[in-house]
Amino acid sequence: MILNPSFECGYDFCGAFQGSQEEIFSVYACDWLISGGGTTDIYSTKVFPKECMMHQPYEGNPHSATGDQLPNTGQRFAGLFTWNYPNPQATPDENEYREYLQIKLTEPTVPGDVYCFEMYASLADFSKFASNGLGMALSVDLAWPISYNALKLSPQIYFDKSLKDFTNWTRLGGFITPTEAFNYLVIGNFFTDPLTSFVEAHGPVQNIDAAYYYVDDVSLEKLPYDKFAFSGDTVICVNDETTIAANVGSSYVIWQKLGETDTVSVGPHFTTAPKQTTTYLATTRGCGKEVKDTVTVYVHPTLTVELPADTTICDGTSINIHAGNGYHSYLWQDQSTNEFITVSKAGLYGVTVSNSLDCQAQDEMKVSIKSIPKVDLGDDLFLCSKRFPTLRAGKGYDTYTWSSGAVDSLYTPDAAGNYRVTVANQCGEAHDEVRIFASEDIVVPNVITVNGDNLNDLLKVQPDIVGGLGAMRIFNRWGKEVYREDKYEDQWPVNGNDVAPGTYYYLYTMPGCPSIKGFIEVIK
Repeated sequence: MILNPSFECGYDFCGAFQGSQEEIFSVYACDWLISGGGTTDIYSTKVFPKECMMHQPYEGNPHSATGDQLPNTGQRFAGLFTWNYPNPQATPDENEYREYLQIKLTEPTVPGDVYCFEMYASLADFSKFASNGLGMALSVDLAWPISYNALKLSPQIYFDKSLKDFTNWTRLGGFITPTEAFNYLVIGNFFTDPLTSFVEAHGPVQNIDAAYYYVDDVSLEKLPYDKFAFSGDTVICVNDETTIAANVGSSYVIWQKLGETDTVSVGPHFTTAPKQTTTYLATTRGCGKEVKDTVTVYVHPTLTVELPADTTICDGTSINIHAGNGYHSYLWQDQSTNEFITVSKAGLYGVTVSNSLDCQAQDEMKVSIKSIPKVDLGDDLFLCSKRFPTLRAGKGYDTYTWSSGAVDSLYTPDAAGNYRVTVANQCGEAHDEVRIFASEDIVVPNVITVNGDNLNDLLKVQPDIVGGLGAMRIFNRWGKEVYREDKYEDQWPVNGNDVAPGTYYYLYTMPGCPSIKGFIEVIK
């Protein structure tokens, strides 16, 4: 909870620190602040030249103001006044000179939890006096009075007797149970002069008429609980992730896979997505106490669902698509929730199935529609030329069977005649037939009986397909034209009473075809 606990981060300064502003001091000791009007110092074994006032150890440096000391650890430490010998000519407030260090905790303290504090202190060689009272106090807010006097904070841990050892580093430590959510830790002497005891230090050189102490290795840790309390999903699906939290009274937790040495995460919680059931070892340390526990994340096997293969159905029919049984829930693309759906239209159909753990799997299938076969070869044709058209039975059917034996969707005849095709698919079959006539197929009768019985009363040209296409001219036996129609449709004689019995001649012409001529015998 203490950043830069041994003051290793910061700018090495040669001379004595003279500033009192918060932002200046943090340059020399990262994250640390001073409090009040004092000038707390930072010493370093890295300062050069060695004659610098802030260089330690002393090594006979005539410029050293406080004495000779190596850091407890690392290469830097701090120094501050805890008590000043009274000047008879000064007021009590002027005599009560104090210096402090303070730092913002990495996280607020939790009321009711137990924390352990530790720091190391050593009396400066040049101090004439040693005092009691050096310790720590927790504060909700930044302690920043513009004063040299004792801060109005109640220390939780402090030296109750004067610390006189100027050779060794002495540990100050203990357990505390905060009653508030404190944000700052402050180091110094918080007792006023009347409550501070002092003794002569009898150091090697006594040129500081006060008590001045070095400080190093400051720590505040939360005492771990006796066991972990885990939270988070410990049963997951393949490809899902889960966040496991470990409540053990400490934010310092090391996570490892059980049986392995590699650390997978550090912190009170971590996110993981194991592919198979995995046990994790959680370890925390604090205040000299180590607690270990395991938590297992169970990974449910992969859930699968398989719909039938893509299929084709006939227009007007339907099928049931079944997703299989045994799942906890079903959700189709149309939001239905049954095991199956009934399909009668083409499209892509998908389902999402879930088990009781909400593990999911998806699949989809394509349904196509085939129409019941229909075929239309068109109307019968009459051709004067030998250029026969291609007959088209349509696309997309499974089989084609022509009366000629052909099996393709297209067929080009080479002669007049009747042509039939059968098309088929899985939904059924259909037939059609077309007749192609040529000029040689035209027949004009040579006898008609105009007697009013409506049988053979008219001159009918065969086949019927040529009706209205050809021109008909009728002549009597003397060559006189007695009838003419450019679009003849079996109308002659128009009035049977007007036609005398006997022999007549005709001339029938189809566009693009040779004319046909002959005689007609009219009988009454």
